[in-house]
Amino acid sequence: MVRIETDGSWKTHPTPNKLIGNWGFGVGGYGGEIWDANKEVAGWNLATLDDRNWKNASVYTPTLKLSAQRVEINALHDELQPVAIESRPDGSYRVDMGVNFAGWTRIRVKGNPGDTIRFLFSEREQDAMTFNLQNAYVMGASGEGIFQNRFNYSSGRWITIKGLTAAPHKEDIKGWLVRTDFADAADFACSDPLQNWIYNTVKWTFENLSLGGYIVDCPQRERFGYGGDAHATSETGLLNYKMGAFYNKWLEDWRDVQGTEPMVGNMNDPAWARKQEGSGRLLGGGILPQTAPTYHGGGGPAWGGIVVTLPWLMYLYQGDRDILEENFEMIKGWLAFLDTHVENNMLQRYGGAWDFLGDWLWPGATAQGMNNDSDETLFFNNCYWIYNLKIAAQIARVIGKTVEAEKWEHQAKTVSKTIHEKYYHQGDHSYSDRSMRSLAAALYGDIMPAELRPKVMERLAEEILVHKDGHIDVGITGGAMLFKLLREEGRDDLIYAMTSQTTYPSWGFMRENGATTIWEMWEKDLPGHSLLHSSYLYPGAWYIDGMAGIRKDPVNPGFRKFTIRIPKLTETQISWAKADFDSPAGLIRSSWKREKGKLMLEVTVPPNCSATVWFPDEAGKIITENSGLARQAGKKNGYLLFDIPAGNYQFSNQGAN
Repeated sequence: MVRIETDGSWKTHPTPNKLIGNWGFGVGGYGGEIWDANKEVAGWNLATLDDRNWKNASVYTPTLKLSAQRVEINALHDELQPVAIESRPDGSYRVDMGVNFAGWTRIRVKGNPGDTIRFLFSEREQDAMTFNLQNAYVMGASGEGIFQNRFNYSSGRWITIKGLTAAPHKEDIKGWLVRTDFADAADFACSDPLQNWIYNTVKWTFENLSLGGYIVDCPQRERFGYGGDAHATSETGLLNYKMGAFYNKWLEDWRDVQGTEPMVGNMNDPAWARKQEGSGRLLGGGILPQTAPTYHGGGGPAWGGIVVTLPWLMYLYQGDRDILEENFEMIKGWLAFLDTHVENNMLQRYGGAWDFLGDWLWPGATAQGMNNDSDETLFFNNCYWIYNLKIAAQIARVIGKTVEAEKWEHQAKTVSKTIHEKYYHQGDHSYSDRSMRSLAAALYGDIMPAELRPKVMERLAEEILVHKDGHIDVGITGGAMLFKLLREEGRDDLIYAMTSQTTYPSWGFMRENGATTIWEMWEKDLPGHSLLHSSYLYPGAWYIDGMAGIRKDPVNPGFRKFTIRIPKLTETQISWAKADFDSPAGLIRSSWKREKGKLMLEVTVPPNCSATVWFPDEAGKIITENSGLARQAGKKNGYLLFDIPAGNYQFSNQGAN
């Protein structure tokens, strides 16, 4: 074991590497880095170095206790090479890396000694540079050199290189995705090329947002860990990657940023985040910023509310009860903060201009005005608050906090009654402004009497299929609510309708317009918006638990017991689908296909686990299973149910003789 200590005897020397921009959001942007080859010190890392002219290091004593970051390191992934290099009339070269990505580059260059070679990064083919992302290399005496990132990272598809004396070759340029080094946990494919494109592009986008142990909104403009966006990404993450350490670390970030001060004015004010450096973990006021660990940024109740929903998802997917215990005080603090803004059994508008957002970035939102004090936003946020209360109550029940559970259950029931009575439209079974996001929010929060839920659900189906002709009409938080609701309701038909569109607004529209990552907005190429963003990644979970049917069991967390429920014949036009999911309990496989009027399903249940298979009950067909170990467990919603222990199984149906 080697122990290395740092103190004032260490020597320092200015590095050849310096920053470009301010490495932050706002004026100057995140910029990049510049390497001056003329300032390189030969042999700086050798014992023979003459360091007599080097200065002693300054000793810095942190005001907070330092602790290890308990998450996988950042690592280079997916080496990329150019697909094209174009010579421009101004003497520059335009490099097309083939795909939008966030990461590092290594570029071999030739130029005049002392000249500065510039590398400009762009998400848009028509722009030399977007979001001021750039790197540079000052040429040394040899006239040749290699630029490689060391600290910052860039984002884009195209690189414009200026200042070269010789044309670059494809082999001179390499790029890498840089992300947290979590393991892949799933693979999916089906008969529909568009659905495959959405799944793979959602995963690629997710990975490009994961550097540093938290999911950012975008890697080029803001790089903030928005809680609202996490609703659109968290289940996609949990069903496709090994995210245990990652999400535990991110929740620790949220505990760190939870403040004690009462809220005055705008939560977006950076001064708020710095009032008391050690305020995290004291939990007195319960207030949360909209992002962690980054503090800055706008949001609303669904942003801070991720501290309730993410631990619960971790429990359901990972079987991690400890995470509920570790975050319970933070959850209590958050809900106590919201209670300070409740009047007449309704959560009221609070904070500054950017602190009470509801849905965000639905189609046309920019033109309509997203950040407002509308009654629709008040309704939306109350529905989300009700959902937070209900999830918090379930968490409290699991860890034996009966008093809190009963309090939140009663509060959710009371608020639901108030919100339902104020906003329900009996004539068409809709809510508030009758929009898709309001219907999704009402069903997500389950605010209506039980007998009305089927009617509201059908009104939502009508909104999607008839009023919007199968297109989506929600944004980040509204879309996350909608897709989670439809997945849990088993409405594969409605999700398939929305993911099958190729006209605006849709994922297919992005594909038709050459996207290689998921955009920030549904609109094409609006000025200033990101083309690599967390906004609409929620379909990534559906491919595993909807199309392939590998579904968690809320009563048995961690996939020791799970469900396989594949779509019915009438719900999609898919002829086959397959997925592998390396769950915390072991490898689960589901593969099905329809061929010549016959449905065949293959299932793998890992050792020490069990599953219930929901096989479509199609008129006039008999279901068979190869092993004889499957036990029929009834009928439900057009399915025949079979209980199976660990093993490999083949189910099929065929017409009766």
